[in-house]
This record gives sequence, structure tokens and C-alpha cells, in this order.
Amino acid sequence: MKTIKLFVLMAVLFLGLASAVSAADLLVKDFKINGNLVGEDCVDNGRCEETVDIYKLSDAIDIDLKLYNNGTNATDITLTAFLAGYEYQDRESIVDTAHVFDLKADRGIWQSLRIDVPHKFDKDVYDLRVLVSERTGVSKEFRLQLEVQGARHNLEIKGVVFSPDKVISGRSLLSYVRIKNYGQEDEDTVKVSLTIPELDLSVSEYVSELDSDDSITTEELYLRIPKCIECGVKEVEVCLEFDEGYEEVCESYSIEVVCDEDAICEKPSEPGTCDTIEGAVAQTIITVGSETQDVNAGGSSVIYPITITNMASSAKTYTVSVSGANFATFTVAPSNVALLESGASKAIYVNVNADADAEEGEHMFAIAVSAGGEVLKEIPLQANVVVKEVGSWDKVKKALEIGLVVLVVLLVILGLIVGFNKMKGSDDDDDEEGNQTYY
Repeated sequence: MKTIKLFVLMAVLFLGLASAVSAADLLVKDFKINGNLVGEDCVDNGRCEETVDIYKLSDAIDIDLKLYNNGTNATDITLTAFLAGYEYQDRESIVDTAHVFDLKADRGIWQSLRIDVPHKFDKDVYDLRVLVSERTGVSKEFRLQLEVQGARHNLEIKGVVFSPDKVISGRSLLSYVRIKNYGQEDEDTVKVSLTIPELDLSVSEYVSELDSDDSITTEELYLRIPKCIECGVKEVEVCLEFDEGYEEVCESYSIEVVCDEDAICEKPSEPGTCDTIEGAVAQTIITVGSETQDVNAGGSSVIYPITITNMASSAKTYTVSVSGANFATFTVAPSNVALLESGASKAIYVNVNADADAEEGEHMFAIAVSAGGEVLKEIPLQANVVVKEVGSWDKVKKALEIGLVVLVVLLVILGLIVGFNKMKGSDDDDDEEGNQTYY
């Protein structure tokens, strides 16, 4: 029994030793990086005495190596390549493993691996490590030194912020673009473009300076979404143009456009969607001055100015009307009908003259602007009727005016009496002189 146990123990040790020896006898004869032969016979402590420069980050490092079995037959070989020392390796994989394979004695085999190098990789010297192992036993490591330098010109779009995240048609979309310079060189001019191809909209902004390894956020990029479009999710393309315009980087994002249900367009569409038209977007801008004014009952009128702007691609005829008013007389000047060419504006004045018997207080009425038989906008307005009362001073003033008139009349009469009396006295004196007797 002891003999059997001893035999089994020796067999296990022998198999483990054989396995270890097999792994130790696996040699890397050739290294190729991105198709270029950079290392041969990496047998001196498993290290290839060459340094390879990697310039363009975010691209894959294609690794081809020839593995040679200098010992006995090897089975279930595992081949793994990795770069150590990356800060975010727990979140971004920088490891690749080949499918398990066998390799007979005195034979060689080419294997291919690929490692993606993230943008955030520090520009430094790394060892590319290739680990060769079997299912059991020791492993063997081969190393090839890589110096990660990064491209001379290399920008990345880190992200885009849209405000709001859902934009209503007819309103503006505000965007900010975050950029990182991973290149070796500073960039003195970077053109940032934001485009919505489906809507044929585009806006650009320039970044005057962006140093190597620095980040920057652009100024606000505005895009006004047309009012009358087919709404839904739209693709937004963000591009960076740099290195004297020879380099370009683009990323695609999406934004949701929600229709303005109050939009008035030239062609009817399905309910629940914004109307769609061909050519320029139909749009009318209507503004009103003061919405509340004081008006004297039976006194002078007040004016409510309205400005209409035709933003459609063709001329339009607008009609202004007043409704809901029974306390005053309304007139529209110069006319309640206005013909406006595309892009033209016109001011129309609504005159309000409150009736003499209008009740004091706030009165509501509405001004409606129509085009093509359809009301574009109804504007609620307010007039505050003021009834002017006659006060005590006004009564005194009136009495004084009457008294003054009476006084003037009395003075005139008195003057006439005095005048007549003087005339009469003169006549009596003449008569006495005519009757005098001289001796």
C-alpha cells in the first residue's frame, strides 16, 4: 500500500515537473507591432531589448508573435498580453487573451493579439507583457518596451451638454462642447461645429488656444429650431477641425424636438404634430404695447399700439378686430387691414373712447389678429375707466365765473347811467345861458 502511494506521489511530481519544463521551454522568436518586426529571439530573461514608439492613442496595438516549443509537447497553452500601470485599468480593458491551443515539440506557431490604448493613457514608457502558461505549472513572461508618446495633433470630444434636453420647435437649442487635447502640440485654432443635418442647421465657434493635455469648454452654441417641422429625435453632429484644417474629429449625438402645438403654418398636418411646409418657415410676430391703460369716461381716447411682423416667405394680409367691449367706442388706424410683404413690419393703433355713462372700474376686451381667415393670436387687454367727479372747488370756481359776469354787466349799466346823467347836465346849462337877459 505504501508502495502504491509513493508511486502516485512520484507520478504527480513528474507530471508537474514535465508541465513546468514545457512552459519554460516555450520561447518567443519574433515580435511584430502593427505589422512591423520589432523583436527577435526574446530569450534573454524573456525581454526584447527594443523600444517601440506608439504615437496615435485610442488606436489598437496589433501584436503578432511567433511562439516556439523548445521542449516536449505542450497542451492547453494560454497566451495573454497586457500593459500594466494604467490608472483606469479596472474600468477599461487593456488586456487580450488568445484562444487556448496546443503546441508540439520543436514546432512554432504565430499568434495574434490586440490591445486598445485609451486616450487617457499617460505618455510614458511601458512594458508590453506577454504571459505564456499551461493549465498547471509555472508561467513565463516576455516583455517588449513601448514608449507611448501620442500623436502630434490629437483632439477628443469629451462630451456635449444640450440645454434644454428636449427643445420645443420654434425655440433655441443651447449647447456646450467639452474638448481635450491629447496631442503633443498646442492647438492655436480649433473650429467647433454643431450641425443638425436633417434640418439643415449649423453653427460654429472658434477656440483660439488649447494647450497639450489641457481641456476646455466652448462658449454657448445657439441653434434656433424652426417652428414648423416634423418633430422627433434628431441627430446632432459635432465636429472639431484643427491642425490648419487638415485634421477633423466628429461625434454623433441626438436631441429630441417637441412640437409647439400653437404653431400656425401654411399646410395642415396630422393632429399632434407641428405643421410642415416647403421652403421658408411661415411665422408671424405680434407684439402689443401697454396692456392696461386709464381712460376717462366721456373724455379723450387712449391708444393701444400693435406691431405685426410677417416672417413668412410671401406677402400676407392681416386683419385686426376688437371684441368683448360694450363700454366704449373703438376705432383702428390707419386701417384694420394690413398687407405686409415678407419680412415687413407695420404698427396698427386701436383707439378706445369710453362712453360718458361707462361704469367706473376695469373693463376687459380683446384684439384679434387674423390671416387667411384664421385667428393667429388673440390678445386680452384691459381699460380702467375713470369717472371724473365735480368737486367743491369746481363749484366755487363756477360761482365766481358767474359773479364776475354779473359784475361786468352791472359795471356796464352803471357806466351808461353815469354817461346819460352827464349828457343831461350839459343840456340844462345850455338852456340857462340861452334865457339870460342883458341890460
